[in-house]
Amino acid sequence: MDRILFNGKVVTMDAEQPDASAVAIKDGRVAAVGSDNEMIKLKNDKTEMMDLQGKTVVPGFNDSHLHLLDYARRKEHINLSHCRNMDELLDTIRRGIEKKNPRPEDLIIASEWNDSQLREKRFPERADLDLIDVPNPIIAIRRCVNIAVLNCRAVEMFSDALTYANSLKEDNAEVDEQGNFTGLLKGNVAISEVTPLLRKDQIKNALENAFEDCLKCGLTSVQTDDVTAAELEDVLEVYEEMDRKGELPIRINAQLRMPTLDIFQKFLDKGRKTGDGSPFFKIGPLKLVADGTLGARTAAMMEPYADAAETEGLMLYSREDIDEFVETSLKSGMQIAIHTIGDRAMKMVLDAYRAGLEKYPTADPRFRIIHGQITTEELIRQYKDLKVIADVQPLFISSDQPIVESRVGKEKAKYTYNWKTFVEKGIPLGASSDAPVESFNPLEGIYAFVTRKTMEGAPEEGWLPEQRLTVEEAVYAFTMGSAYCSFEEKMKGSITPGKVADLVVLSEDIFSIEPENIKDVVVEKTMVGGKILYSA
Repeated sequence: MDRILFNGKVVTMDAEQPDASAVAIKDGRVAAVGSDNEMIKLKNDKTEMMDLQGKTVVPGFNDSHLHLLDYARRKEHINLSHCRNMDELLDTIRRGIEKKNPRPEDLIIASEWNDSQLREKRFPERADLDLIDVPNPIIAIRRCVNIAVLNCRAVEMFSDALTYANSLKEDNAEVDEQGNFTGLLKGNVAISEVTPLLRKDQIKNALENAFEDCLKCGLTSVQTDDVTAAELEDVLEVYEEMDRKGELPIRINAQLRMPTLDIFQKFLDKGRKTGDGSPFFKIGPLKLVADGTLGARTAAMMEPYADAAETEGLMLYSREDIDEFVETSLKSGMQIAIHTIGDRAMKMVLDAYRAGLEKYPTADPRFRIIHGQITTEELIRQYKDLKVIADVQPLFISSDQPIVESRVGKEKAKYTYNWKTFVEKGIPLGASSDAPVESFNPLEGIYAFVTRKTMEGAPEEGWLPEQRLTVEEAVYAFTMGSAYCSFEEKMKGSITPGKVADLVVLSEDIFSIEPENIKDVVVEKTMVGGKILYSA
């Protein structure tokens, strides 16, 4: 044996052997799991023995949906997440500009503002940003990445891009009665038109910085949509080169955002499909974005918003378009995962999934819905019938809980993030962060799953407390659940003989401490393929 971990509490996520005290590792894989005595008998002169001193070990965490490159890029933005009023937001941007000392023509990007946290309870406006007396174009992006505000210089700089954004979908770039751009931009596709992408030579450095942060919080696998930050082919080439050179410290499953059928078909014409790759880098699903977000009031709803009766949100594709994507995916062996938040978007996508299967029967398509926030009893039934995977983000509780009832009304709010219902009905559940929208620390996500509280501990009884998960269910979602999302449950997700030895050692036993304390637990060691890549 290469290494034996003993004298611990090993929680395997394997129903056949859920608990153990020791694990033996050979050639990067779990060789055996059992008692200390059983495992110690397997050692030889070259075996490295690791005394866990009673610490808890779980499978490596797997984030089923995030934006890793965008996370790395966002670290360079002026961070507005702490701002609680408009004056503080503007002062933060001013100080950030002074610190950067940019040239007059340099674009300034600030992000992470959240209107529900601001005293004024409104979006910043162009007039607000114009109070910052600098010659620079400024873009301030909401934390959901579906709303951005531009100052007057940015509107001038990006006038062609704003015109193009409006050609994609009505109201993506707001105009006044005279037809002039107001500076408000809706939709992440439109926002991508005014935010520079990373060049190919910048991608690797950005990824390496992000990998370090992943390992610190026990992430050994991520399923990432990086097309928000760089060109698709550049991203794939960098990942594949790093994979060939053995430079990937964590396992990557690439979610490929290809917004048009033409782009998707050109990709398929190269003979590529879901599952291609190696143990460290695989092609994942086609990723589409069907609607916007609740915070931006762009999630597509069946009824008008309770606090904005003039809108029902935005559908970014027609039913016919989604049908074509689904059918092409089924014919080509490509998995499909679609961002849907509103109930109208969800119904359209689920109906398209059903129609696609009727036309092209497929044994195990593993259709995915990313987010799946505003459901109904009928929509949940369709999830069950079609075996659709729910990729959910527990930390959205912090962002959305304060605004849900005001946005959609009390009755619809009851069907928001119905995680326990999903689990009880046997609907596959993958856990994720949507980082950089939320923190990708899985322990914070587990805390949100089991308490349904914000990071500040509100509300005291938890929001819709009947939808809380157990700690075991939450950890399963972040391990086996996420592995199932990408057809990799036979390779990883549990501490089972034959699977890769991706393990995490925790500072405390999250299965026995008070749930409110889970968010404060830290990762002491992260192992990938049996190698210790992070140690606190």
